[in-house]
Formats: sequence, C-alpha cells, structure tokens
Amino acid sequence: MHDQIAVIEGVYFKPRYDTPTKDEDRLREVVVDLLHAGKIKQQAGTSLNDSHIYPAFQKVLEGYFARGLYDQLEAHLTVPGGYSVWPHEDELAWWRKFAEAGQTQRVIRMWRNHLAGRKSDFWYRIAERKAGYRKPKYSGSSDASDRNSYNNLIAQIPRIKEDILGNMAFARHWFERMDVPDAQLKQLAADRAEIEAEERRRPTGKPDPRAMDCDLFWEVIGVPEEIGVTAQIEDIARRLERFKATAIKTFDKYLQDFHRSTYRDDIWALAFLLNDGCSDDSFEEFRCWLILQGRQAFETTLNDPNAFDVNLFSTHFEGALPLLDTSLLAYEARTGKPMARKLLTAENLLNVALPEEDFADLLPGVAAKLAAQ
Repeated sequence: MHDQIAVIEGVYFKPRYDTPTKDEDRLREVVVDLLHAGKIKQQAGTSLNDSHIYPAFQKVLEGYFARGLYDQLEAHLTVPGGYSVWPHEDELAWWRKFAEAGQTQRVIRMWRNHLAGRKSDFWYRIAERKAGYRKPKYSGSSDASDRNSYNNLIAQIPRIKEDILGNMAFARHWFERMDVPDAQLKQLAADRAEIEAEERRRPTGKPDPRAMDCDLFWEVIGVPEEIGVTAQIEDIARRLERFKATAIKTFDKYLQDFHRSTYRDDIWALAFLLNDGCSDDSFEEFRCWLILQGRQAFETTLNDPNAFDVNLFSTHFEGALPLLDTSLLAYEARTGKPMARKLLTAENLLNVALPEEDFADLLPGVAAKLAAQ
C-alpha cells in the first residue's frame, strides 16, 4: 500500500495522503534536505527531480490509487488547458488505470480539461483575427511592437489548429476503445467540425430574454462540479452565449467588478497562505478561481477571509484566468462580432502593500488550520 516510499537506501518518505500536491511538496523538501546533508550526490546532466523526486512521487501516486483516493488523484492529474498540447505517456498510463478500474467518466473529465483551455485560446485568436489589429488602449509599447505581438498571435493559429485536431482524432480513438457514451462522441465530432471550419456554431433558438442581474450572473457561474476548472469555464461560456448581446455585456461588467473587488490585502494573504506563495499573476488567477467557487463561497470569503474553509482549496488554481475571456467568447458566438470592452486600469485598483511576513498574523485562523493539516 506504499505506506513508506524509499528515497535513498535507509531513508523513507511517508505520505499523508491528503492531496498529491502537498505530498509532492513534502517529498521535495525531504530530497533537498538530503542533498544539503551530502547524502545525495547530484548526477551530472540529471536534475534532482528526474533522479530522485519523480520516481518516488510516482510511487506516492500509486498509493493514492491503491487506496481508492480517486478524487484527489483526478484533481492532481487534471492538467489545466493550454499547458500541454499532447498527453504525456504518464497521463495516458493513468487514464488506462482509471479506465480499467471502471472510472471512465474521470477519464472523460480529464480529457475535456486537457482540450478546453486549448480550444478557448484558439477561439480567442480567431476572434482577434476577425477584429483586426487595434492599438491596445493602455499599452506602454510602441505601435510596431504591439503590431508584431498581434501578428505573432495570429500566425500561431494554423499550428494550434493542427494540434487540436490531432488531439481530437486521438481522443476519438481512445474513447471508442473505452466504449464511452454516443453523446460524448457526437460532441467531440461537433467540436472537431467547428475547429476545422474555424467558425463556431451560432446558438440556435431564441436567446434567453432575461436581463442580466447579480442573481442571474451567479446562476450562469453555477457551482463547481467535479469536471475541472477549464471545463467549468467552457461550460460557463456556453451557458452565457444563450443570452442576448446586452446581457452578455452586463455579465462582463459584473465579472470585472467582482474580480476587482477581491484585490485586497487580506485576499492576497489568503491566496499566499493557501498556495504557500503567490505572485502577481497567480493572484489574478486565484481571484478568478474564487469566483468559480460560486456565490456563497465568494461572498463568505470576501466578508471574512479568516473564516475560509481551507478544505475547499484542494489543489492549485492554474487554469482559472480564462474565466475573464468567457464574455468575449460568448458575445462573439452570439453576434459574430468582437465585443468592445472597457478594462479596468491599475490606477482604479486598491493598493496591496502588506508585507508577506504579516500574512499569517492577518489571517490567524487560516494559518492555524493549514498548520494543523
């Protein structure tokens, strides 16, 4: 059952089996300590990760699987869309293990997340190509530099398209071997037709007539399900495109306002403590992730970050940033035109200046719960 994992002869690591990410961090600390103690000699041309951390961590993951801790394992193995073009051999091996254990739906969810972010990036580039070059309103770069960045963005479309179509062909072969439901194969075929044509299907039927308000915004966001962040964002964009263009614009305003409202010292401290560090870019992503947790979790956290349920944060929050593009994608799908958008500038945001060493004192309840894990 892999209660203890040999790191080197005579030295063992005992996983806690709370989350793979936390166990990996603990394992890394053990290996680095052994290196500093002179008990591990780093091999020339081989990283410490390849020689010691990776082999031991694979045994840790096997321990999760042996214990039936599928939820934790799935969360760890669900790669945020856009980070990986082709599934690695390790991913395929785990998908096979899940399929053999009768966990077909988990494989489908992981595959959706594997492709969802990549497709979102593709459609964003297609929309930018349709709109043509526009000088970014708040750019500090020269026009030539901005135009070059735009041209590079568009030039990558053929390669990304080829990658996605290759992934989809592979997915169909894989799904057929697993005997997945016909509905999933039909959805895959429809998605493939869209990518091939470089044209998204326009929503059919009459648009939802409801005017967008705060309650409806949170209805569209929904609550997190066991599908992964990037697939969740894809579903939000699909729900949103059923509304009228004016409602989509109003949704975007709510989204930006809620994202802006979380730019606070105490929310940054929360992200930092939960993730054991948080850069500016990661803070942007964490704030999107917080919105994706649904209205109750979002409002409760803003009201009292120190009361945050640390069990809600079971893994890293990579892949959440594309939430900010859902309005753009939905508007383009509904109207066939890009949406003009007024973005908040840095000057509009609240200052975040609290030193990192004070974060634990600012949120003692969160710090104590994390220390007890």
